[in-house]
Amino acid sequence: DTIKLVDSIIKTAMSKRASDIHFEPMENKLRVRYRIDGELYTAVELEKHYWFNKNKYVRLFDKDDLEIY
Repeated sequence: DTIKLVDSIIKTAMSKRASDIHFEPMENKLRVRYRIDGELYTAVELEKHYWFNKNKYVRLFDKDDLEIY
């Protein structure tokens, strides 16, 4: 489920004290990376068809209000 995946990405970023999350579309995949202490670390790589066929964008209003379109 996409919402559970995004929730997990955000919770992991928070637990690692990441300052930001990068969603990087590539030719055949989507790379998710965290910036921690100024360095980017790859968190996960998702197959492009899994992510892009379902979602156009993610909007985070606050820690309890997440929308995925």
